Amino acid sequence: MKFTLMSYHYLRYPIRKYLDKMERVGLDGIDIYCTGPQLNPFDYSLGALIQLNRDIRDRHLTPYVLTAENWLIWPHRIS
Repeated sequence: MKFTLMSYHYLRYPIRKYLDKMERVGLDGIDIYCTGPQLNPFDYSLGALIQLNRDIRDRHLTPYVLTAENWLIWPHRIS
C-alpha cells in the first residue's frame, strides 16, 4: 500500500520545501494541491513548470494526484 501527504499543509512554504520533506521522510509519491500561493499552474511559466518537474524527478518522487482547487464546491446562487 502506498501513502502520500497532501501539499495543502505546506501552503505557506515554497513547493520545494514540501518536496524536500517528502524525500526526507521516505515517501515516494506526492499529492500536489494546485492553488496559490504555493502552486497555481497559471502563475508559472513553462520553464518554471519544467524545472518543477525536474525537481520532482531528482528527488525520485511520483505525482500520484494533482488536486485542483475547485470553486464549484462552494454554494452558488444561479439566477
